[in-house]
Amino acid sequence: MIECGIVEGIEGKFALVKIKRDKEACTSCSARELCLVEMKDYIYVYNSLDSKIGDTVEIEIKERAKWLSMILLFVLPIFMLIIGVLIGNSSGEKIGGLFGLLFLIVYFIFLFIFESIIKKRKGFIRMIRILKNEDNKN
Repeated sequence: MIECGIVEGIEGKFALVKIKRDKEACTSCSARELCLVEMKDYIYVYNSLDSKIGDTVEIEIKERAKWLSMILLFVLPIFMLIIGVLIGNSSGEKIGGLFGLLFLIVYFIFLFIFESIIKKRKGFIRMIRILKNEDNKN
């Protein structure tokens, strides 16, 4: 998937790129009411083209990055909840529910801690080209 965005910051070898979602692309999506289209997405991209703040860049988001995000945010939490309930259920339903919530909370804490490592993987998202350089205005 190819996206365009504006470089909002530089952190070491990574650029923080702001991407505004295209509303027209969402008209046929059945989940459009749940999605916050007006929100701008911020993505860390390896700054292989030495872009500067204010540059408009084109980035490619690999298919495996979308699948990994879906698994980390939707599949694994449900799996952790079920495992917690099954482990705690031997002591009663209430304990099973508490264990399920506990496993879910621990999973999201783990995900929060390792988020910076996950989001700065070079292979998932790459900068293709600079569309408009802020210095040269081209």
